[in-house]
Amino acid sequence: MGYSRAKVWREAWAPSPSSAPVLYAVPPTSILGAILLTGYLGGAMASHVRIGSPLFSHLLFGFYLGVMVWGGLWLRDRRLRALIPLRS
Repeated sequence: MGYSRAKVWREAWAPSPSSAPVLYAVPPTSILGAILLTGYLGGAMASHVRIGSPLFSHLLFGFYLGVMVWGGLWLRDRRLRALIPLRS
């Protein structure tokens, strides 16, 4: 996890962090937006592991946001509720 090609990836994927919330906000593409946001937050968590950040305040913040993203999507999308039912 040395991120040796970080500059190359940053330049190639620069639009990704700004386009993921837009995709999440538009109902037909909300699942794709949630997947992209989850990946982006996972990368942030990996960076916090690498630098040794505190667990609950920094490291798990991406996890908390990811739970909110998927929870909000589950509440507003019937297809996702049918796919992942909480009650039988």
